[in-house]
This record gives sequence, C-alpha cells and structure tokens, in this order.
Amino acid sequence: QFAETPVKAEKPLSSGLQKFRRAVRKVMMARRFQAAACKVGISITNEPPHAVLAVTEVMDSNGKLQGDPGYRNPDIRIGDVLRMINGASVDALPIGGVKDALFGPANSTVLLRMQRPNGSTYDVQAKRHMAVTRAGAEAMHKQNRQHPPPRSTGYRRSSTAGSEEGIW
Repeated sequence: QFAETPVKAEKPLSSGLQKFRRAVRKVMMARRFQAAACKVGISITNEPPHAVLAVTEVMDSNGKLQGDPGYRNPDIRIGDVLRMINGASVDALPIGGVKDALFGPANSTVLLRMQRPNGSTYDVQAKRHMAVTRAGAEAMHKQNRQHPPPRSTGYRRSSTAGSEEGIW
C-alpha cells in the first residue's frame, strides 16, 4: 500500500553556500549577544563589603581596556572595595543585587565608586562589554534567589551558569 520512496544521496554543499551559512550563523550569534546582558569585567566577594578579587577586562567609555594606552579611568586593583553603582550604595546589598546593578545592555556604561584600602575613593566609568548569554544570566539570577551565596570569598562557584560566574 505504501510505496517506498527512493532515498536521494545528499550532494555536498558548494563552497559558496557553506560560506553563506557560516556568515548567517555569525550574524545570528552577534545578535544573540547584543540582546544579552553584559558585564564590566571585575570579580568581587560575595559578602559586603564587596572587595575586588580579580580584574579581567575593564573597559572605559571610549572602548580602551585597563592597562592600554589612552585608558581614562584610575586602575581598579585587587583589594579595592566597590561602594556605589550609578550613585546607589552597595554596602548592604547581597551579591544578587550587586550583579543585577552591574549587568546591563551591551555597550552601556555604569559609574562605579571604588575605595582603596587606604580609604581614598575614586570613580570609574566602565562599559558593559563582556557578553553573558541570556540563559546564563537567568540561571545566575535564579540561583541567587533560591540559594544564597556561600560565605566564602571565592569568586568561582559551581553553577549551571558556566565557568565565568563571579566575573561581573
């Protein structure tokens, strides 16, 4: 009753079509990351006061990375303490609230008030440029609501969000 249909052997894709598909994939990935939350490139302790544990790729509002010629902010150093984000104090905020304030749209800027161990303060205008996938950001946010962070000051914890959790 059902006739068998012959299976056609698939032809290899032409090099032009392969290039086109790769280009489309590249554009789709770029758009996905544009819509994703971005981070500024610092790692801080989970408990207040939120001291800097690592500095990965802090970028100023002109797109210059910390350490590059033309970088316009004071250097963020390990041991400095994050005091304010966009004028709001983070002294009593849990790590989830700090992350929410640090994450934002790609290429937007955030004003960080930092304090050195000697007590002096300085401001950093940082660009959010390190993309986090939407799924990763949602997983981190969900984890922080369900399970408060441990008291340790480690910045890498196991999570469904990936290996870069803790760098904001």
